[in-house]
Amino acid sequence: MSELRTVRCSDVKHEPVSWLWPGRIARGKVTLMAGDPGLGKSFVTCDIAARCTLAGGFGGDWPDQPTPLQAPGDVLFMNAEDDWGDTIRPRLEAAGADLSRVHLVEGVDRPERSRLDMVTLDRDIDAIKRTLKKCARPRLVVIDPISAFMGNADANSNAEVRAVLADLSRVAALTGAAVLCVTHLNKSGMSQQHSKVVYRTMGSLAFTAAARMVWYVCALHGDQKVRAMTLVKSNLKTGAKGASFEIVDGKVQWLETNLALSADQADDWKMPDTEDLISTTREAVDFLKTLLKDNDGAIEAGRAIKLALEAGISMASIKRAKKLARIVARRSDTGGNARPWLWTVARPGDNAEDDEGPMLL
Repeated sequence: MSELRTVRCSDVKHEPVSWLWPGRIARGKVTLMAGDPGLGKSFVTCDIAARCTLAGGFGGDWPDQPTPLQAPGDVLFMNAEDDWGDTIRPRLEAAGADLSRVHLVEGVDRPERSRLDMVTLDRDIDAIKRTLKKCARPRLVVIDPISAFMGNADANSNAEVRAVLADLSRVAALTGAAVLCVTHLNKSGMSQQHSKVVYRTMGSLAFTAAARMVWYVCALHGDQKVRAMTLVKSNLKTGAKGASFEIVDGKVQWLETNLALSADQADDWKMPDTEDLISTTREAVDFLKTLLKDNDGAIEAGRAIKLALEAGISMASIKRAKKLARIVARRSDTGGNARPWLWTVARPGDNAEDDEGPMLL
C-alpha cells in the first residue's frame, strides 16, 4: 500500500535565496528566457556565462552590481542551434570568458549505441547531474533552446513538461547551479499583439509556470539595435527591474539596468503600429530632461506637468516619459508642512516605476 511521506514544516530549515546574478538569476533554480529569434538571447547567455567563469575582480561583476561569486565557476553549455566554432566560441571570447571553464555538451554516449546521441532531458538528467558534479564549481547550465532537448516528452503537455522541469529543478538544487533555459515565442501568440507575454512562450504554459523567474527579450522602441530584457514573472522576492542592451562588436553592451518597463509594456512598444507612440514618447522624454536641466535638476511637479501639457504632451505620454527618464518625485527640503513635490532624476536605489508622486493617472 502506498503511503505519503511528510515532514513537519517546523523541521524545514529556513534558507535564503542564493543568487548568481542578484535579483535576476538564482542559483539552484530554473530561469526561463523567452523571445523571438535574432534579438540577442544567445548573446546574453554567453555574456552571463562569461561572467560566471571570471568572478569578481577579474571582469565577472554584473553590469549593475558586484558578483556574489567568490571564485570563478564552471558553465555547462547545451546549444542546439549555433555552431560551436563559428558562433559560440567567438561570442564567449568577445565577452571575455575563461574558455577552459566552459564545457560544451556535444552529446551523450550510450552503452547500447555505437554513435553519439543528442542529450535529452527526459532520459539523460542523471548524466547531466554527474557531469556537473565532476566540475570544480558548477555555477550555470545553459539550455538553448529547451524545446530541442525535450526528447520524447511532449512540449505541449503540461504534465510532461512539469515532469521534465521538476527533474531539472532537482539537479539545480543538488548542484547549486543556476539553470537558464532559452525558448522562443509561439507563432499564434505573435499574431495576437495584445496578448500577455506569459501566454506566448512556445509549448505548454508549464514552461513559464514551473520556472522560478521568466525574462523576456524584445526589440525596444521598434529599434533592432536596442533590446530590452524585462521580467515576465517571478516566484522569488526580488526588486530587480528590466535592462536594455545593444550588441556591439559581437558582444553585449548593457545600457540601462533599472528599466521601468514590464514585459507587456516593452512588448507593446515594439509593435509596428506604435511608431507614433514611440515618437511622441521620445519627444516627451527629451522635453522632461531639458526641463530638469534648465531648472538645475529639480522642478515642482505641478509646474512640470503644466508646462508639458502646454507644449502639447498628453498626460499618458508624460507618465511614460517620466518612467523612462527615471524621474522621481521628492518633497522639497524647504517649505514646512506645505513642502512642494519636486521632480528630479532618480538616484541609485530609487524606484522610478513605483514613485508617481502627485500624478494621479
